[in-house]
Amino acid sequence: MKRRFLMIPAIILAMMICVTSFASEDELPKFTYLESDALVGGVIRAILDVREEQAGADGVVSIPIPVLEYFDLEDEAHPAIWGCFGYSDFTVIDDSLVERRSELNRGCMDLLLLDDGTYAADSLHTEELTEEGESLSSLEGWNDEIGAAMNRIDGDLDYVRTYFLKMYCRSAAPLGITNAQLLDGSSIDLSDAYVTEEEAEIPVVEDDSEQYPAFEYDGSDAIEAAVLSALISFDSEELEDANQDLIAIPCPVMEYFNMNDPGSVEIWGDFGIANYSLDGPVLHRESGVEKLGKIVLSVSEDGSYAVADTAFVDDAASLPTIAGWNEEIEAALANTDADRENVRVRFLTMYCRMMAPLGITSCEPGDGTVIDLSGAYETAA
Repeated sequence: MKRRFLMIPAIILAMMICVTSFASEDELPKFTYLESDALVGGVIRAILDVREEQAGADGVVSIPIPVLEYFDLEDEAHPAIWGCFGYSDFTVIDDSLVERRSELNRGCMDLLLLDDGTYAADSLHTEELTEEGESLSSLEGWNDEIGAAMNRIDGDLDYVRTYFLKMYCRSAAPLGITNAQLLDGSSIDLSDAYVTEEEAEIPVVEDDSEQYPAFEYDGSDAIEAAVLSALISFDSEELEDANQDLIAIPCPVMEYFNMNDPGSVEIWGDFGIANYSLDGPVLHRESGVEKLGKIVLSVSEDGSYAVADTAFVDDAASLPTIAGWNEEIEAALANTDADRENVRVRFLTMYCRMMAPLGITSCEPGDGTVIDLSGAYETAA
Protein backbone atom coordinates (compact mmCIF):
# COMPACT_ATOMS: atom_id res chain seq x y z
CA MET A 1 0.00 0.00 0.00
CA LYS A 2 1.24 3.46 -0.73
CA ARG A 3 -0.27 6.88 -1.00
CA ARG A 4 -0.10 8.83 -4.20
CA PHE A 5 -1.33 12.37 -4.43
CA LEU A 6 -3.49 14.11 -6.86
CA MET A 7 -1.03 15.36 -9.38
CA ILE A 8 -2.32 17.81 -11.78
CA PRO A 9 -0.10 19.44 -14.48
CA ALA A 10 0.31 23.16 -15.25
CA ILE A 11 -2.16 25.83 -16.42
CA ILE A 12 -2.90 25.71 -20.15
CA LEU A 13 -2.62 29.05 -21.90
CA ALA A 14 -5.90 30.56 -23.01
CA MET A 15 -4.72 30.81 -26.59
CA MET A 16 -4.30 27.01 -26.64
CA ILE A 17 -7.78 26.27 -25.33
CA CYS A 18 -10.16 24.19 -27.39
CA VAL A 19 -13.31 26.28 -27.65
CA THR A 20 -16.48 24.32 -27.02
CA SER A 21 -19.38 24.93 -29.38
CA PHE A 22 -22.90 25.52 -28.14
CA ALA A 23 -25.77 23.30 -29.24
CA SER A 24 -28.32 25.85 -28.13
CA GLU A 25 -28.55 29.05 -26.13
CA ASP A 26 -29.74 27.10 -23.08
CA GLU A 27 -27.11 24.36 -23.19
CA LEU A 28 -23.84 24.87 -21.35
CA PRO A 29 -20.58 23.25 -22.48
CA LYS A 30 -19.93 20.04 -20.57
CA PHE A 31 -16.94 19.77 -18.26
CA THR A 32 -13.79 18.71 -20.13
CA TYR A 33 -10.77 17.24 -18.34
CA LEU A 34 -7.77 19.07 -19.76
CA GLU A 35 -4.95 17.11 -18.17
CA SER A 36 -3.12 13.85 -18.99
CA ASP A 37 -3.21 11.81 -15.76
CA ALA A 38 -4.92 8.56 -16.81
CA LEU A 39 -5.93 7.57 -13.28
CA VAL A 40 -7.50 10.92 -12.46
CA GLY A 41 -9.14 10.96 -15.87
CA GLY A 42 -10.71 7.56 -15.18
CA VAL A 43 -12.10 8.77 -11.85
CA ILE A 44 -13.57 11.90 -13.42
CA ARG A 45 -15.22 9.93 -16.22
CA ALA A 46 -16.78 7.62 -13.63
CA ILE A 47 -18.14 10.56 -11.62
CA LEU A 48 -19.59 12.25 -14.68
CA ASP A 49 -21.00 9.00 -16.11
CA VAL A 50 -23.01 8.52 -12.93
CA ARG A 51 -24.15 12.13 -13.07
CA GLU A 52 -25.09 11.78 -16.75
CA GLU A 53 -27.67 9.18 -15.82
CA GLN A 54 -29.22 11.65 -13.37
CA ALA A 55 -28.78 14.79 -15.47
CA GLY A 56 -31.59 17.29 -15.51
CA ALA A 57 -32.58 20.03 -17.92
CA ASP A 58 -30.30 22.03 -20.20
CA GLY A 59 -28.58 25.00 -18.68
CA VAL A 60 -26.84 22.93 -15.97
CA VAL A 61 -23.23 21.76 -15.97
CA SER A 62 -21.86 19.15 -13.59
CA ILE A 63 -18.32 19.82 -12.38
CA PRO A 64 -16.46 16.97 -10.63
CA ILE A 65 -14.75 17.33 -7.27
CA PRO A 66 -12.32 14.36 -7.06
CA VAL A 67 -10.37 14.65 -3.79
CA LEU A 68 -8.09 11.64 -4.20
CA GLU A 69 -6.15 10.90 -1.01
CA TYR A 70 -4.87 7.32 -1.17
CA PHE A 71 -3.88 5.17 -4.15
CA ASP A 72 -3.37 1.41 -3.72
CA LEU A 73 -1.28 0.52 -6.78
CA GLU A 74 -0.22 -2.99 -5.78
CA ASP A 75 -2.11 -4.27 -8.83
CA GLU A 76 -1.39 -1.73 -11.58
CA ALA A 77 -4.14 -3.18 -13.76
CA HIS A 78 -6.71 -2.86 -10.98
CA PRO A 79 -5.85 0.11 -8.71
CA ALA A 80 -8.02 1.12 -5.78
CA ILE A 81 -8.44 4.82 -4.97
CA TRP A 82 -9.77 6.23 -1.70
CA GLY A 83 -11.11 9.73 -1.39
CA CYS A 84 -14.14 11.91 -2.05
CA PHE A 85 -15.95 11.32 -5.35
CA GLY A 86 -18.19 14.34 -5.62
CA TYR A 87 -19.66 16.82 -8.04
CA SER A 88 -21.66 20.04 -8.06
CA ASP A 89 -24.30 21.21 -10.53
CA PHE A 90 -24.05 24.83 -11.66
CA THR A 91 -26.01 27.22 -13.80
CA VAL A 92 -24.47 30.34 -15.32
CA ILE A 93 -25.91 33.76 -14.56
CA ASP A 94 -24.06 36.63 -16.22
CA ASP A 95 -20.40 35.89 -15.43
CA SER A 96 -21.03 33.64 -12.41
CA LEU A 97 -21.32 29.92 -11.86
CA VAL A 98 -24.21 29.47 -9.41
CA GLU A 99 -24.28 26.20 -7.48
CA ARG A 100 -27.65 24.43 -7.48
CA ARG A 101 -26.80 21.02 -6.04
CA SER A 102 -23.80 19.27 -4.56
CA GLU A 103 -23.08 15.68 -3.65
CA LEU A 104 -19.89 14.59 -1.87
CA ASN A 105 -19.49 10.89 -1.10
CA ARG A 106 -16.40 9.40 0.52
CA GLY A 107 -15.27 5.90 -0.22
CA CYS A 108 -13.23 3.70 -2.55
CA MET A 109 -13.26 3.40 -6.34
CA ASP A 110 -11.75 0.38 -8.12
CA LEU A 111 -10.45 1.03 -11.64
CA LEU A 112 -9.57 -1.27 -14.54
CA LEU A 113 -6.66 -0.56 -16.90
CA LEU A 114 -7.90 -0.75 -20.48
CA ASP A 115 -5.91 -1.76 -23.56
CA ASP A 116 -5.59 1.85 -24.71
CA GLY A 117 -3.90 2.91 -21.45
CA THR A 118 -6.95 4.62 -19.98
CA TYR A 119 -8.89 3.54 -16.89
CA ALA A 120 -12.56 2.73 -16.38
CA ALA A 121 -14.44 2.35 -13.10
CA ASP A 122 -15.00 -1.25 -12.02
CA SER A 123 -16.83 -0.48 -8.78
CA LEU A 124 -17.53 2.39 -6.38
CA HIS A 125 -18.18 1.95 -2.67
CA THR A 126 -19.09 5.09 -0.73
CA GLU A 127 -20.75 6.07 2.51
CA GLU A 128 -24.02 6.46 0.64
CA LEU A 129 -23.80 2.92 -0.74
CA THR A 130 -22.82 1.09 2.45
CA GLU A 131 -25.52 -0.54 4.54
CA GLU A 132 -27.12 1.55 7.27
CA GLY A 133 -24.91 1.81 10.31
CA GLU A 134 -21.72 0.82 8.49
CA SER A 135 -18.75 3.15 8.17
CA LEU A 136 -15.89 3.40 5.68
CA SER A 137 -13.77 1.25 7.97
CA SER A 138 -16.01 -1.69 7.06
CA LEU A 139 -14.99 -1.51 3.39
CA GLU A 140 -12.52 -4.06 2.06
CA GLY A 141 -8.91 -2.92 2.18
CA TRP A 142 -9.39 -0.30 4.91
CA ASN A 143 -6.43 0.26 7.23
CA ASP A 144 -5.04 2.94 9.53
CA GLU A 145 -2.92 4.49 6.77
CA ILE A 146 -6.00 4.97 4.61
CA GLY A 147 -7.84 6.41 7.61
CA ALA A 148 -5.07 8.98 8.14
CA ALA A 149 -5.16 9.94 4.46
CA MET A 150 -8.96 10.27 4.42
CA ASN A 151 -8.81 12.63 7.39
CA ARG A 152 -7.22 15.21 5.06
CA ILE A 153 -10.24 15.42 2.74
CA ASP A 154 -11.84 18.44 4.44
CA GLY A 155 -8.58 20.38 4.22
CA ASP A 156 -8.09 19.56 0.53
CA LEU A 157 -11.71 19.95 -0.59
CA ASP A 158 -11.77 23.71 -1.17
CA TYR A 159 -8.51 23.66 -3.13
CA VAL A 160 -9.63 20.81 -5.40
CA ARG A 161 -13.07 22.36 -5.97
CA THR A 162 -11.47 25.65 -7.00
CA TYR A 163 -8.97 23.91 -9.28
CA PHE A 164 -11.66 22.11 -11.26
CA LEU A 165 -13.89 25.18 -11.40
CA LYS A 166 -10.97 27.04 -12.99
CA MET A 167 -10.43 24.15 -15.39
CA TYR A 168 -14.05 24.54 -16.52
CA CYS A 169 -13.53 28.29 -16.94
CA ARG A 170 -10.63 27.61 -19.32
CA SER A 171 -12.42 24.92 -21.33
CA ALA A 172 -15.52 27.12 -21.63
CA ALA A 173 -13.64 30.40 -22.05
CA PRO A 174 -16.32 32.11 -24.22
CA LEU A 175 -18.63 32.21 -21.19
CA GLY A 176 -16.27 34.66 -19.47
CA ILE A 177 -16.87 33.22 -16.00
CA THR A 178 -15.14 35.18 -13.23
CA ASN A 179 -16.57 33.72 -10.00
CA ALA A 180 -18.62 30.93 -8.45
CA GLN A 181 -21.46 31.35 -5.95
CA LEU A 182 -21.81 28.32 -3.65
CA LEU A 183 -24.84 26.98 -1.82
CA ASP A 184 -23.39 27.96 1.55
CA GLY A 185 -23.38 31.62 0.52
CA SER A 186 -19.63 31.85 -0.08
CA SER A 187 -18.02 32.80 -3.39
CA ILE A 188 -14.83 31.80 -5.21
CA ASP A 189 -12.85 34.23 -7.35
CA LEU A 190 -12.10 32.54 -10.69
CA SER A 191 -10.79 35.57 -12.57
CA ASP A 192 -7.21 34.25 -12.55
CA ALA A 193 -8.25 31.06 -14.37
CA TYR A 194 -7.36 32.72 -17.65
CA VAL A 195 -3.82 33.41 -18.81
CA THR A 196 -3.44 36.26 -21.27
CA GLU A 197 -0.81 36.48 -23.97
CA GLU A 198 0.65 39.52 -22.20
CA GLU A 199 1.12 37.51 -19.00
CA ALA A 200 2.72 34.68 -20.97
CA GLU A 201 5.37 36.86 -22.60
CA ILE A 202 8.96 35.85 -21.95
CA PRO A 203 10.66 38.41 -19.69
CA VAL A 204 13.41 40.54 -21.18
CA VAL A 205 16.81 40.36 -19.47
CA GLU A 206 18.52 43.72 -19.11
CA ASP A 207 22.04 42.48 -19.96
CA ASP A 208 20.75 41.07 -23.29
CA SER A 209 22.02 37.56 -22.47
CA GLU A 210 19.49 34.82 -23.20
CA GLN A 211 17.56 33.71 -20.16
CA TYR A 212 14.51 31.50 -20.11
CA PRO A 213 11.76 31.57 -17.47
CA ALA A 214 12.40 29.22 -14.56
CA PHE A 215 10.27 26.13 -13.99
CA GLU A 216 7.37 26.83 -11.63
CA TYR A 217 5.12 24.18 -10.12
CA ASP A 218 1.46 25.11 -10.27
CA GLY A 219 -0.17 21.81 -9.43
CA SER A 220 -2.51 21.25 -6.51
CA ASP A 221 -0.48 18.80 -4.40
CA ALA A 222 1.04 20.57 -1.37
CA ILE A 223 3.32 17.62 -0.57
CA GLU A 224 4.65 17.48 -4.11
CA ALA A 225 5.27 21.24 -4.01
CA ALA A 226 7.31 20.85 -0.81
CA VAL A 227 9.37 18.03 -2.35
CA LEU A 228 10.13 20.19 -5.38
CA SER A 229 11.40 22.93 -3.11
CA ALA A 230 13.89 20.42 -1.69
CA LEU A 231 15.07 19.43 -5.17
CA ILE A 232 15.56 22.99 -6.30
CA SER A 233 17.80 23.60 -3.28
CA PHE A 234 20.10 20.63 -4.02
CA ASP A 235 23.72 21.49 -3.16
CA SER A 236 25.53 20.35 -6.29
CA GLU A 237 28.32 21.78 -8.41
CA GLU A 238 26.63 20.28 -11.46
CA LEU A 239 23.54 22.34 -10.83
CA GLU A 240 25.43 25.46 -9.80
CA ASP A 241 26.94 25.67 -13.28
CA ALA A 242 23.50 26.74 -14.53
CA ASN A 243 24.24 29.51 -17.00
CA GLN A 244 21.53 31.98 -17.89
CA ASP A 245 20.49 29.91 -20.90
CA LEU A 246 19.84 26.69 -18.91
CA ILE A 247 16.47 25.56 -17.57
CA ALA A 248 16.33 23.43 -14.40
CA ILE A 249 13.43 20.93 -14.42
CA PRO A 250 12.89 18.48 -11.52
CA CYS A 251 12.09 14.77 -11.71
CA PRO A 252 10.77 13.56 -8.30
CA VAL A 253 10.07 9.82 -8.48
CA MET A 254 8.22 9.27 -5.20
CA GLU A 255 7.70 5.56 -4.53
CA TYR A 256 6.96 5.09 -0.82
CA PHE A 257 5.16 7.25 1.74
CA ASN A 258 5.49 6.62 5.48
CA MET A 259 2.66 8.52 7.18
CA ASN A 260 2.63 6.77 10.54
CA ASP A 261 3.57 10.00 12.31
CA PRO A 262 0.72 12.56 11.95
CA GLY A 263 3.24 15.37 12.33
CA SER A 264 5.47 14.36 9.43
CA VAL A 265 5.60 12.57 6.08
CA GLU A 266 8.59 10.44 5.09
CA ILE A 267 8.96 10.02 1.32
CA TRP A 268 11.38 7.58 -0.32
CA GLY A 269 12.33 7.66 -3.96
CA ASP A 270 14.70 8.82 -6.67
CA PHE A 271 14.91 12.60 -6.51
CA GLY A 272 16.46 14.20 -9.55
CA ILE A 273 16.76 17.56 -11.28
CA ALA A 274 18.40 18.37 -14.61
CA ASN A 275 19.57 21.46 -16.48
CA TYR A 276 18.44 21.78 -20.09
CA SER A 277 19.54 24.07 -22.88
CA LEU A 278 17.08 25.07 -25.57
CA ASP A 279 18.03 24.80 -29.24
CA GLY A 280 15.08 25.96 -31.27
CA PRO A 281 12.20 23.68 -30.23
CA VAL A 282 14.46 21.03 -28.60
CA LEU A 283 15.51 20.74 -24.95
CA HIS A 284 18.96 19.18 -24.45
CA ARG A 285 20.04 17.82 -21.05
CA GLU A 286 23.35 19.45 -20.12
CA SER A 287 23.81 18.42 -16.48
CA GLY A 288 21.92 17.16 -13.47
CA VAL A 289 21.87 14.98 -10.39
CA GLU A 290 19.82 12.02 -9.18
CA LYS A 291 19.72 11.20 -5.48
CA LEU A 292 18.23 8.07 -3.94
CA GLY A 293 16.89 8.33 -0.41
CA LYS A 294 14.24 10.10 1.59
CA ILE A 295 12.77 13.54 2.16
CA VAL A 296 11.00 14.21 5.46
CA LEU A 297 8.29 16.85 5.54
CA SER A 298 6.86 18.42 8.68
CA VAL A 299 3.11 19.01 8.86
CA SER A 300 1.91 22.27 10.39
CA GLU A 301 -1.42 22.84 12.12
CA ASP A 302 -2.85 24.50 9.01
CA GLY A 303 -2.03 21.42 6.93
CA SER A 304 0.94 22.94 5.06
CA TYR A 305 4.22 21.10 4.56
CA ALA A 306 7.87 22.09 4.90
CA VAL A 307 11.11 20.20 4.37
CA ALA A 308 12.38 19.01 7.77
CA ASP A 309 15.18 16.65 6.74
CA THR A 310 16.76 14.89 3.77
CA ALA A 311 18.96 11.81 3.51
CA PHE A 312 20.44 10.86 0.14
CA VAL A 313 22.94 8.34 -1.20
CA ASP A 314 24.59 8.02 -4.59
CA ASP A 315 23.73 4.38 -5.28
CA ALA A 316 21.12 1.78 -4.35
CA ALA A 317 23.64 -0.34 -2.45
CA SER A 318 23.99 2.46 0.12
CA LEU A 319 20.25 2.86 0.79
CA PRO A 320 20.25 0.46 3.82
CA THR A 321 22.48 2.97 5.64
CA ILE A 322 19.58 5.46 5.84
CA ALA A 323 17.50 5.33 9.02
CA GLY A 324 14.09 3.77 8.48
CA TRP A 325 15.08 1.54 5.57
CA ASN A 326 13.17 -1.74 5.40
CA GLU A 327 12.15 -4.47 2.95
CA GLU A 328 8.88 -2.75 2.02
CA ILE A 329 10.75 0.39 0.98
CA GLU A 330 13.25 -1.74 -0.92
CA ALA A 331 10.43 -3.37 -2.89
CA ALA A 332 8.86 0.02 -3.66
CA LEU A 333 12.12 1.50 -4.94
CA ALA A 334 12.60 -1.46 -7.27
CA ASN A 335 10.19 0.34 -9.64
CA THR A 336 12.17 3.57 -9.79
CA ASP A 337 13.78 3.01 -13.19
CA ALA A 338 10.46 2.10 -14.78
CA ASP A 339 8.70 5.12 -13.30
CA ARG A 340 11.38 7.74 -13.95
CA GLU A 341 10.54 8.18 -17.62
CA ASN A 342 6.85 8.91 -16.93
CA VAL A 343 7.71 11.44 -14.23
CA ARG A 344 10.33 13.15 -16.41
CA VAL A 345 7.83 13.49 -19.27
CA ARG A 346 5.19 14.85 -16.90
CA PHE A 347 7.35 17.72 -15.64
CA LEU A 348 8.82 18.45 -19.07
CA THR A 349 5.24 18.68 -20.33
CA MET A 350 4.36 21.00 -17.45
CA TYR A 351 7.14 23.37 -18.49
CA CYS A 352 6.08 23.23 -22.15
CA ARG A 353 2.54 24.24 -21.24
CA MET A 354 3.67 27.02 -18.95
CA MET A 355 6.03 28.42 -21.58
CA ALA A 356 4.02 27.74 -24.72
CA PRO A 357 5.55 30.75 -26.56
CA LEU A 358 8.90 28.89 -26.59
CA GLY A 359 7.34 26.26 -28.89
CA ILE A 360 9.17 23.28 -27.35
CA THR A 361 8.37 20.04 -29.21
CA SER A 362 10.94 17.50 -27.98
CA CYS A 363 13.66 16.69 -25.45
CA GLU A 364 16.96 14.83 -25.78
CA PRO A 365 17.80 13.55 -22.27
CA GLY A 366 21.34 12.55 -23.24
CA ASP A 367 20.91 8.79 -23.43
CA GLY A 368 20.40 8.66 -27.18
CA THR A 369 16.62 8.79 -26.99
CA VAL A 370 14.21 11.54 -27.98
CA ILE A 371 11.10 12.45 -25.98
CA ASP A 372 8.22 13.76 -28.07
CA LEU A 373 6.60 16.75 -26.32
CA SER A 374 4.45 17.97 -29.21
CA GLY A 375 1.33 16.65 -27.48
CA ALA A 376 1.90 18.92 -24.48
CA TYR A 377 -0.27 21.61 -26.03
CA GLU A 378 -3.21 19.38 -26.90
CA THR A 379 -6.38 19.40 -24.85
CA ALA A 380 -8.71 16.49 -24.33
CA ALA A 381 -11.38 16.09 -26.98
